[in-house]
Amino acid sequence: MQNKILICISSSIAGYKIVDLIKQLQQSGDYVDVALTQNALRMFGAEIFEKVTGRKVFTELFWPHSDYKDYVLKDESHKQTIPHIDLADNYDLILVAPATANIIGKLASGIYDDLITSVICATNKPILLAPAMNVKMWLNPVVQENIEKLKKYNFQVIDPESGLLACGYEGIGRLASTQSIFDQIQNLLNKSTSLAGKKILITGGGTTENIDAVRTISNLSSGKMAACIARECLNRGAKVLYLKAKTAVQTSFFVQTQEFVSSQDLENLIEANIANFDLIIHAAAVSDFTVENKTKLSSSEAQTLNLIPASKILPKIKEWNLKIKVISFKAESNLSKKRLNSKVKNLLDSNQTNLIVANDISANEIFGSDQNKVIIFGKKDFEIETEYLPKPQIAKIILDSAVESGLV
Repeated sequence: MQNKILICISSSIAGYKIVDLIKQLQQSGDYVDVALTQNALRMFGAEIFEKVTGRKVFTELFWPHSDYKDYVLKDESHKQTIPHIDLADNYDLILVAPATANIIGKLASGIYDDLITSVICATNKPILLAPAMNVKMWLNPVVQENIEKLKKYNFQVIDPESGLLACGYEGIGRLASTQSIFDQIQNLLNKSTSLAGKKILITGGGTTENIDAVRTISNLSSGKMAACIARECLNRGAKVLYLKAKTAVQTSFFVQTQEFVSSQDLENLIEANIANFDLIIHAAAVSDFTVENKTKLSSSEAQTLNLIPASKILPKIKEWNLKIKVISFKAESNLSKKRLNSKVKNLLDSNQTNLIVANDISANEIFGSDQNKVIIFGKKDFEIETEYLPKPQIAKIILDSAVESGLV
């Protein structure tokens, strides 16, 4: 089925790059129309976009030369549709690219005073924002607050990239690559229903344990893998709750989220929520130890920390919800395949987990990396080994394995 996409261009200089994106979408079989803000119309004109789409661009809130009778009267001589309602109804996805600080601010504040903002107000289709602006504008706390607010309203956001900007500054603010925008559009429009109706609890990021009132111990987990899994679950129709470490990366998509700091915080959140879920994907890097002494340590003398083994969360999960299925992660270092198989078999036989995603953290910089290499183990000799792949692809393989092994 052909997807219909409305690209809304605001007045960032990066708007000229959208011509290449339109061509890429057309080559993939998508139908694309363009709407311009008045300032974008002044900056670019309509011709370059009309040439690539073969159709007029949309720029006005009302049709030219129309008055109220054209919309109110329903006889043969008055058949005008209302433009922003017509556009809101007729497209499968609305992309705002580039999205300036101005249009981001208007959308976050509920100001709908032109064609594009009115279309967005009236649609219930996916809305994707690709911001582009000066680095100081992007880092302005009001802009960041507006971005976070829009994410909570289910807007999808592709963060800008770092590099040399048109204004002469260097830093974050450059429009994401057309390939990244294209890929995100395809993800949003080609969602699978393989997990429709499933309720999935996901944990991600590293726990942080207090040494004293001002110091902590933690680990290098970024939460990137868990975030990719959460996105993929949503793309396949699941209802997701993401239990995210406070230090983990922020998601660039909307997902219901609760944050934790310590392993005890995470344990409490899992216990409080788990009864309502079919599957838990426990990807968080949970500390193996807590610190006995919590009083303020003096910096003027040597200190010895007494590390106490932390309570294990995995064995408790099926005590809290006997019917839940569990996918757990296992990080090992310099472990032979034979020894890893033995450890995994013991875990699977204990029935604490149904599927194990194992990786060797000594083999590459897994923590914080955008890539991963895993071996996925299940019962009845189920085993899949990957190469180093981008973490979004690993997420797809993990969920495919859950389906293939009969877990969901």
